[in-house]
Amino acid sequence: MSMHPYTKIDDVDIYYTNLANRIYHALDTTCFIHQFNNPMDAKYLALCLAAYFEDVISGTCIWKAFTTECKKRYGVCVPFYLGESTIEGCLIHEGSDGIPEYDPDEINLADIKFILWHHSQQNAEAQTIIPPLFGTLEPAAKSVYDILNSEYETAPENERMHTFLCDMPLKEDDFGTYFMALEWFQYGCFFNVGNNKRLALSMQWLAQNGNYNQASAFAVRTDQIFGSRANLLSLTSQEWLAKVSEMHPAHKLWTDTDYRPNRTLVVEREDEKYIYAKDQYQKDVLKINKMSFNINDYTPFINGDVAIITNVVRLGSTWWQIGAVSVPDNDKNLQKYVREERERLNHKQSIKDYNMLKDNGYGSNFVFADNVDDAVEFVKSLGYDRTKNLKLPPAKETGVIVYGSPYTGLSIAINIAHCICSPDNPYYDAAKAEQNCFDIISGRGNAFPYEIVCRLIAGNMLPDANMFASKYLKDIGRRITQENLPFLADYYLSGRLDKDISPMELW
Repeated sequence: MSMHPYTKIDDVDIYYTNLANRIYHALDTTCFIHQFNNPMDAKYLALCLAAYFEDVISGTCIWKAFTTECKKRYGVCVPFYLGESTIEGCLIHEGSDGIPEYDPDEINLADIKFILWHHSQQNAEAQTIIPPLFGTLEPAAKSVYDILNSEYETAPENERMHTFLCDMPLKEDDFGTYFMALEWFQYGCFFNVGNNKRLALSMQWLAQNGNYNQASAFAVRTDQIFGSRANLLSLTSQEWLAKVSEMHPAHKLWTDTDYRPNRTLVVEREDEKYIYAKDQYQKDVLKINKMSFNINDYTPFINGDVAIITNVVRLGSTWWQIGAVSVPDNDKNLQKYVREERERLNHKQSIKDYNMLKDNGYGSNFVFADNVDDAVEFVKSLGYDRTKNLKLPPAKETGVIVYGSPYTGLSIAINIAHCICSPDNPYYDAAKAEQNCFDIISGRGNAFPYEIVCRLIAGNMLPDANMFASKYLKDIGRRITQENLPFLADYYLSGRLDKDISPMELW
């Protein structure tokens, strides 16, 4: 029931719970659950597979939103299992062994395999890479598929879920219902794995630092609901609900939303229902529903006597305050905060640093130096005057990279030059690159920011990246990895091409 946005049990919930039990025993029989240290994680996986089936049967289109977005981004509905490397003899796949061709409106073996892999990766120990092909995954997926396929014609639709996600009419003032949907999607939907654990860790951190109280706990919870990119494809829960709602006319309002965190607002006027506050960063005036504030008298805030720093969410044309509210001590502190936050949002310092590279003809190039001292001397020659603040770990090998972008600024990378296959790189070493090139994609060691990783992928400069460590699967593993590099970068680095790439006019 924790995976549904209602609390009263009916026969449909009992059916899918019983189905989850059958799935769990199938996973147990195929030895899949033995990789989970906590048995509850394996049970949660079984529940999520049942909920995936429920979503397809009920036409709520959560999974279809995922496959539609994957098709648009990567050219396949499901990463890994529909690419060229799904060859006979290595994988059971759509169109073989009696499995029908992939149908985005039906249950599919590839869907189940992806969910099994995703749960395995999310439940793995920190920075452990789980390849999407291992001994127990194939038989487990086939066993689960057979169960779901046998139930396909008789499984009941969950009408309450369909009404909640597809049919229930909403107005701009129904923000409470919208927030409930977001909260459920973030922490209860089968689609999201690990969000509850991430929330629990954040609460533990608050408690350990003596900052835990009802207000701080709610602020962290809402910040993750609206701001976290830990979901699949690095979309927030708000963005995912918009994707799901595109397929359901009753909820078109959920596609007309926005979120602005840590905004400084100056109230200009009020009426009976709304305050009208100017966003000090984007300079537009927001119509904010008074019900969302715990403020009785707005007089001290009008005309800028007192500013408000908080998060705001838009549903349709109306904004709502959410999370914590703070008020600067004085005007000097406010102006300093506004200036620093505006510069951060506008990437002022990083653009300035990058322009040193661009103005000297190195804008989009990777510059290779023999050692750290040479790299530091190079950036000094560009006019970079903050080299004393550079904190670099000791170099273990020859080859240092200087690079930059408008959004990431100017950076230096060490101990990774051997992985970059470029005609300009004298330090490239294919044999060494085989051992740790995938670290660039997974973010282990934080070698490069997401935008730079995308440049490396686009330039085919990571041909040795391979998430498979087994020597027996080295070749097919490299093929699967290379076919899915854009997805893997998005997955491990929580990046998005539409959000994290510097505009072309800044290069």
